[in-house]
Amino acid sequence: MNLSSDLRIFGIRHHGPGSARRLLEALHHWKPDCILIECPADGQAALDLIGDPGLVPPLALLIYSPQRPGNAAHLPFARFSPEWLAARYATSRKVPVIAMDLPWGIQDQLPDQIPGQRRKDPFAIVATHMGYTDTERWWEYYFEQVHGDEDLFPAIAGLMSEIRNEMDDADDPELQMREAWMRRTMREYQARGYQRIAVVCGAYHVPGLNLKDFDAVTDQALVQQVAAFPTASTWVPWTYHNLATQSGYGAGVLSPAWYDLLFEHRDRTTIHWMTRTAQLLRSKDHTVPPASVPASVEMAEALATLRNMHQPGFVELEEAALATMAHGDLSWLEVIRDKNLIGDRMGKVPDTIPQTPLQEDFHTTVRSARLKRALETPEKVLLDLDLRKKTNALASILLHRLILLNLPWGVLRSAGDRVKGSFRERWTLQWKKLFGMRLLEAGLWGLTLPEAAHRYTIHRAEETVDMAPVSQWLRECLSADLPHTSARLAQILMARVAESVDILDLMKTLTPLVYVTQYGERKPAVQEELLTLIDRLMIRIRVGLASSLLGLSDEQAMEMPGRIRQLTVDMQLLKDQEEKKNIFQILVNAIESDGIHPYLGGALARFLLEEGIWTSDQFVRHLREQLQGEPDMMKASSWCSGLLTGSEALLLHQPDLWQAIDAWVAAIPEASFTTVLPILRRTFTGYSVGSKRQIAILIKQRRGAGSTRISEPFILEDAFRDTVLPVLHRWIFPSKV
Repeated sequence: MNLSSDLRIFGIRHHGPGSARRLLEALHHWKPDCILIECPADGQAALDLIGDPGLVPPLALLIYSPQRPGNAAHLPFARFSPEWLAARYATSRKVPVIAMDLPWGIQDQLPDQIPGQRRKDPFAIVATHMGYTDTERWWEYYFEQVHGDEDLFPAIAGLMSEIRNEMDDADDPELQMREAWMRRTMREYQARGYQRIAVVCGAYHVPGLNLKDFDAVTDQALVQQVAAFPTASTWVPWTYHNLATQSGYGAGVLSPAWYDLLFEHRDRTTIHWMTRTAQLLRSKDHTVPPASVPASVEMAEALATLRNMHQPGFVELEEAALATMAHGDLSWLEVIRDKNLIGDRMGKVPDTIPQTPLQEDFHTTVRSARLKRALETPEKVLLDLDLRKKTNALASILLHRLILLNLPWGVLRSAGDRVKGSFRERWTLQWKKLFGMRLLEAGLWGLTLPEAAHRYTIHRAEETVDMAPVSQWLRECLSADLPHTSARLAQILMARVAESVDILDLMKTLTPLVYVTQYGERKPAVQEELLTLIDRLMIRIRVGLASSLLGLSDEQAMEMPGRIRQLTVDMQLLKDQEEKKNIFQILVNAIESDGIHPYLGGALARFLLEEGIWTSDQFVRHLREQLQGEPDMMKASSWCSGLLTGSEALLLHQPDLWQAIDAWVAAIPEASFTTVLPILRRTFTGYSVGSKRQIAILIKQRRGAGSTRISEPFILEDAFRDTVLPVLHRWIFPSKV
């Protein structure tokens, strides 16, 4: 071993712009001939590519196991990350840069925390003792905002030593093994003859890398306890939104856009941030006078002075911007944070960098399905698939799997646009730049499309409270040729059906399952399980439907008629006439109840008439009961709204209905008419232009026959008539452009 070599340890904070600036200054001053950075050793192949000018951060170093689908690590790097800048410094000077941490192939086999405990954040401990509730604020104040020339690395090392003395890390096998591997790597490169070795690592590791305090033989025995499984590595694009979450070496940073600004404009951060905020608000059609920017800067600096800060932090900037630019409107806070605190920067990876396994599988499948031209076309592409053809069937499976991965490259045309026949599908395809990022993120769930779709769908199903989305995903899995996923989703639904009390959710869940069982030639392997599940859903719906129709909010009342109609369609497909009869009896009983929402009552009355459950005489009798006498105007108008919504044909072809509604409207007192009018207008707004024209003609005919007379006619002056009547005519009888 070369004992004469100089070895310096630089303790940094991951993604700290202040740490990055001071580290660069130290490297330029000291000029090391070898740099070791805290990065898993099996990421060395990707680290060797870091000098490629086509790599533009934010990026993630992806380490994955070809033999273990779903086992992968994404280690993020931003342009202000100290490790990124150290590696770029090394490649620009042809100095070796070495990944010195424990291989991911070993780390992934170790427990990620102390058994029975959560590992404490050492920085949070210090921040709390110094009166800060936010670790980010403490670190920003003491390290990111200090612009002097003093060397802070010895001070950081001393602070970490004191913290480590107070914390018991002996029971943390991951930490012990990681630092043993790092020490072994440091000794190895000393033995290779390097004279000036720079070690860049998280500040907490600094005391654990003092070679004088640890025995080489003990370290060697410790790292040989677990054998690493084979891995590969590459670079993938990342985003600041991804960076704002915890991942890879505790790399989450809540404010990447703000740290980017601190790194780029350390001396004029405040004015740059305020200018960007003003531009952002103006782009959202919010008026920001020019004088607001300097006023915001002055207020932020005043707040920083009152709080004994070197310069304003993002909290002071937000408070000042809200007060001076947004006039205290807190609704702008999320807009400002999303753009100027988190940011929308996205990294780039050149074609020369190896693709991830999921990318390779995707492009291979695209070529097999003959969709490469559609992938390369920026415009929308219409695709007509005959599923009896092998290539077309593969294209359909690919598109459905991508939908499960929240990557809707293709949108299946609605039933009205589809070619007749169960073997046909019509798609609209358009690849968007965002989908490339989502494809990389999907790599967290597997190395192939079926593996990733299976894992991600099951994860979503287990995290989702409602049953309806799970039912829809099960239907999608059938078209995506994922039988194991379908079986697992069926198990999840079966376990939840007995516990659910949300009848609306149960009805939404039923529809996709009915579709699956009626799918024709492509029936699922879990057909019997699904039929059992449908039977249980029907029992739960029948038992709970009566009570679910009472005490509804306005939104629930407006949604319920559509769900009931769909429920009867589902029962028709299942050929369950007995259950359908039971449901109709529940509706008849509910419509007479005092607790039913008036909108739902009107909608159910129309539904019972349309389905032949009520005769015309029964319907008209019920109608008059609701509107005759002196009914509550708001209640009656809501009932009419439920009755008439979507009922153009009923209104045009039921004279008794027309007369009853017309008489009720004519009898509305003038004081109440202005209250009722908006409800009726919303109802008729949904009618088609043709139906409105027919209604207007019918009104004219009935008034011409003398059946209705609202008031005495009046005479318009010629000039007023020539101006107003054409406008009214175009409004009542709009022409199609």
